[in-house]
Amino acid sequence: MTLGFMARAMQAGLAKLGEPCSLDGVDVGKVSLQRGVDLFVGSPGRSDDNYVAQVDIAVIPSSASPAVGQTLVHPDGTFVLSRLHEDNGYTRTYIVVTP
Repeated sequence: MTLGFMARAMQAGLAKLGEPCSLDGVDVGKVSLQRGVDLFVGSPGRSDDNYVAQVDIAVIPSSASPAVGQTLVHPDGTFVLSRLHEDNGYTRTYIVVTP
């Protein structure tokens, strides 16, 4: 089965920006880790509810079947997948924390 344009673009991005990683001891290929990412949390219509959270996120190929609670070993350290932030069908973006 051939991959669509978006899938090829995601794979190219991880190939260039990612580092080889393992998830619970199983090789998952390249994963992109981004430190200190600003996430805007709250309701857009309420000024008293909007704040910025700085988190570390990991972009993992969906083919690796990542899940909350798994341990990611990256060249920058060991992290736990804390919360799913985004899933576009090709990659999953998780908020990660240090154990």
